[in-house]
Amino acid sequence: VTPTPGQIMGGAFKSAEEKLASAPIVGQAIKSGQTRAVEQLNVAAINRALAPLNQKLPKGMIGSEAISHVDDVLSKSYDDVLGRIGPTKPDATLATEITGALGNLANMKDDTAAQFKKIVQNELGQRALKNGGALDGEAIKAAESNLGQMVRRIRSTPASSADDLALAEAIEDTQQAVRSWLERTNPAQAKDLK
Repeated sequence: VTPTPGQIMGGAFKSAEEKLASAPIVGQAIKSGQTRAVEQLNVAAINRALAPLNQKLPKGMIGSEAISHVDDVLSKSYDDVLGRIGPTKPDATLATEITGALGNLANMKDDTAAQFKKIVQNELGQRALKNGGALDGEAIKAAESNLGQMVRRIRSTPASSADDLALAEAIEDTQQAVRSWLERTNPAQAKDLK
């Protein structure tokens, strides 16, 4: 990544560079340099995310197309790993971690804890019951996806209360507990899961 001098030094240098960016001729060169630096940074960040999969972003791909590409690659890779995981029964550590997430809601309204219990039962309990007490890769992916969507929806709602935000945190803790459980109970796939 090659930042502009103002991006490197910051402060007064950055302010001066921003002012010069509106000047004819020189301004275009500065704006072009700033844009190039941001694009290079984005590509470097994306390539860092793809590195564990031994992949790189195709040359010339930037912006939303690059983000979409990375999302597709990571999702497919995760699907592949989950496809190699057979039905796995939840263990005591997972139950303890979910109970801990529930305990973090002790000071919230009673219906917040009840809502959390219902979410865990629907996303994990019911899926496990359908499969003899175990979760397979497809069930795990569906549950994890739904939990993530709930967290994003709650956090993106401007009117979310403290109880709502605590619920989002408990759901996120549960999602992380599921990921840890997967790695712990499937050691042959742990590296790929990470």
